Amino acid sequence: MRMTEPSASSRRFLAKKAETTAKLQSELAAKRPSKYRSIKVTVNGRTFHSKKEAARYGELILLEKAGEISQLTCQPRYPMVVNGHKVCTYVGDFAYLSREGLPVTEDVKSAYTAKLSEFRTKAKLFRALYGREIQLIGA
Repeated sequence: MRMTEPSASSRRFLAKKAETTAKLQSELAAKRPSKYRSIKVTVNGRTFHSKKEAARYGELILLEKAGEISQLTCQPRYPMVVNGHKVCTYVGDFAYLSREGLPVTEDVKSAYTAKLSEFRTKAKLFRALYGREIQLIGA
């Protein structure tokens, strides 16, 4: 059996159907609550995963202006490399230098998410590789 090219009207129909399907999937994703029921918040053009995280950012900005901390960064990435093999990447919420010049990494967590095995494993690996604890905020 010989295959023929779809007609112009068939191509338009299929394109419209794909567009409609993509739009519906996008709308459904936008209405679905987040996994842990957190609400994304935007502050000064920066989006945070929760209200708690946004509030902590505000506190850290004030501490930086007061000279208590320096070099504040959001969403710092730490590669977890063991014996030359990248195991994973830990993404903290905030990193900065304390007044004493020591590096600090913070993660804003609820009591529930702080107990999840994935986070606990990454926290132990972080401690082994970087020689310091992740500071949990709000857990």
